[in-house]
Amino acid sequence: MVGKGMTRKKLDMYAVLGARSDASPRELRLLYQQKAIQCHPDRLGPEASDDERVAGQQRFVELQKSWETLSDADARRMYDAQTREEALAQPYLVHARLSLEDMEWNEESKCHLLRCRCGDWFEVVPTDIKEGTLAVSCNSCSLCIEVVHSN
Repeated sequence: MVGKGMTRKKLDMYAVLGARSDASPRELRLLYQQKAIQCHPDRLGPEASDDERVAGQQRFVELQKSWETLSDADARRMYDAQTREEALAQPYLVHARLSLEDMEWNEESKCHLLRCRCGDWFEVVPTDIKEGTLAVSCNSCSLCIEVVHSN
């Protein structure tokens, strides 16, 4: 629920499907089918609470909405254009947008890492990980990435 003074975060349809923005229609369809099987509300067992059922239904609605938009070439072009426009209005320049799974886990330092093009690292520690999008700056240069995480 969004209260007064709060804004609803825009749905990242590619992240919902677990896809990159340059995914082919075939890749999108396969990812959608896999996610639909995984998160269909009917898969919740009888022991699921009402909150779990509501959350599961919401995830499935987001999945359906994402698929409907990204599977239609015209709707996808419009969504991509709107997303690019919104990215340009951000207070920082985003070099890449990726999921947490695209980063490598470093057991020694207990964090997720991604090599920056300058040669240094983007780091995400477990305490930074929350549902949604996290802006991460390189340790050396001015590049920034957005890490999208959903449970």
